[in-house]
Amino acid sequence: MSYSEFFRDRLDESIRTIESSLLEWMRDDSGTDALERIEHTLTNLSALDRREPYRKLWWLGSGMAEARRYGVIDADALVKRLFAELLTELREQRSVAGRDGSERCTAPPPALFDDIITALNAPTGPARGPIMHHIANEYSLSTPA
Repeated sequence: MSYSEFFRDRLDESIRTIESSLLEWMRDDSGTDALERIEHTLTNLSALDRREPYRKLWWLGSGMAEARRYGVIDADALVKRLFAELLTELREQRSVAGRDGSERCTAPPPALFDDIITALNAPTGPARGPIMHHIANEYSLSTPA
C-alpha cells in the first residue's frame, strides 16, 4: 500500500470519527468523551500528514479540542463553527487526496488559522494539557492564572 492510499484511508477514518464525535458533542456540549476522540484523531492526523500547513492546522484543532475538554475555552458559537470548518477542510482534503498519485498541498484558509488562534487566546482558565501548553508558548497566548 502506498503512502497516498494509507493517508486516504486515515482521512476516511478521521472524517467518520470527527463527524460522529462532533454530532455527539453538539447535542451535549458538557461531555468530554467526544472532544477527547476529536483531540486524538486530529493529533494522530497531524503526526501523519506530510504537508506542513495541514500538520499545523490539525495540531491547532487538537489543541482547541483539548482546551474545550478541560474547560479552558467556552463552547460558544465560534468554537463550534471552527470544528465544523475543520471537518469541512478534512472532507476537502479527502476529495483531492491521491487523485493523481501525488500529495496535493494547497494552503488551508488563513482565516481558519487566525480564528482558531483567536478562540484559543480567549481562555476562561489557565492552559491545561500538553498540546495547549505548547500552543500557548508558540503563539504567546494569554493564559490567566
